[in-house]
Amino acid sequence: MDPNQPGKSSATKKWLIGCGIGCGVIVVLAALLITGGVLYVRSLVEGFKDSEAMLEILTERYGRITEYCPEPDGRIPAGHRGLPGGPGGHSSSEGRDRTLDLPFGG
Repeated sequence: MDPNQPGKSSATKKWLIGCGIGCGVIVVLAALLITGGVLYVRSLVEGFKDSEAMLEILTERYGRITEYCPEPDGRIPAGHRGLPGGPGGHSSSEGRDRTLDLPFGG
């Protein structure tokens, strides 16, 4: 095996170029996946922040969930503050058609 053969050095060079291109593609794909994952998680966190703000608004409007204790027989008391259109809420159709005025587009 003569090291001066021209075919062997060009084959080695092509093999190294191919490995370099393959490794480069893997690095680029990994960077794209990491960037996409970060952006996706960031949008999920924003959704949780919106949910917290909505819960605060609903708590101010209707009270805390833990404050409500239903009657043992399932009866809803007459003074219960219900949702619009529901028991204790608005009895007309206007209450059922009304939406909550939230500070964001959720």
